[in-house]
Parts: sequence; structure tokens; C-alpha cells
Amino acid sequence: MEAREIFEEKQARIDLIVCDWKMPGMSGKEFLELVRRYDTDLPFIMVTAKDRLESVLDAADSGVSAYITKPFNPELLRRRIIDTMVSGKKK
Repeated sequence: MEAREIFEEKQARIDLIVCDWKMPGMSGKEFLELVRRYDTDLPFIMVTAKDRLESVLDAADSGVSAYITKPFNPELLRRRIIDTMVSGKKK
């Protein structure tokens, strides 16, 4: 819920969102859908332990820019952030 409040207050100053799929009060997918109502191009990376194809497709259908499954190392996160920011496109 705190992420939602921050987004609604400061969305013009946010360059990238890295969000977990499972959060208290609101799922990452619900947060992604909220963000996409305001901004369809803001880079949004979903982090999750769910590596099922249905979950990946569900996130893609909601407009996620990139998807990382746990566990991952800092280098993979760094590369995913750079790729997402450079491409500017949803993956």
C-alpha cells in the first residue's frame, strides 16, 4: 500500500519500478495494473518465485517490462535493469 501511495504522489519522478509479485495488502500484479492505468511506458520489473508459464504470461498481459524469478544474483538484476531502461519497451 505504501508503494501505491508513493506512486500516486510522485509518479512523474519515478524512472523504474522493481516490484515483488507477492506483497501485503496488494499483489505486485495489482500494483502493475494500477501503474499501467497511469503510465503504459514506465519500466516495471516484476520479481517473483513463481516461474510457472501462466504467471509469466499473466504478468506480460498486464504490461510488465521484465520478469525475474528468484533466486537471482545482483548481476542479473543489474543487467535486467539496464536492458529494460535502454530498450524502453515491454518484454
